Amino acid sequence: MKKYDKSMMKTALVWAKESHCKRRQVGAVLAKEGRIISVGYNGTVAGSKSNNCEDEIITEIFKCSECGSTTHHNGKCSLCGSNYMLFSYEEKLLVSKQTVLHAESNALAFAGRYGISTNGCVLYVTLSPCIECSKLIIQHGIRRVVYLEEYRCTKGLDFLKKHGIEILHLKDDNE
Repeated sequence: MKKYDKSMMKTALVWAKESHCKRRQVGAVLAKEGRIISVGYNGTVAGSKSNNCEDEIITEIFKCSECGSTTHHNGKCSLCGSNYMLFSYEEKLLVSKQTVLHAESNALAFAGRYGISTNGCVLYVTLSPCIECSKLIIQHGIRRVVYLEEYRCTKGLDFLKKHGIEILHLKDDNE
């Protein structure tokens, strides 16, 4: 662990709170030589009329009355083969809007807009990057990524490692 890792992550956590996203608030800090050069959080693109990050959709879930499984194909339970997919209920899901940018993208975009070089920077982010953000991280010359929580899909981390980016999973030890 490097000298400023915990301080920069605490700053990323503060910026995450600026997000209007309901499902997950994510913050990012770009630093060079121990100095913050850009910050970002997940949210809608600049100039959006609202900062509403998700759409609420209602979906119907079918449960097998025999085993309770929710996986089915053509009316048959995929687990036990029963034809009794009778029990159903509605569930509300939050789905990210297409206009939402991830915290990493916002931090990189801010730096780019104002001509701030990101080459050789360290990125501190509260959630490990997705594959799309990982591509941007590599293209912007980021040399190291420090993250707090792991995203459900680790393809972004795998991609970064494959391209020689140093990765550190900073455990939240409440210090």
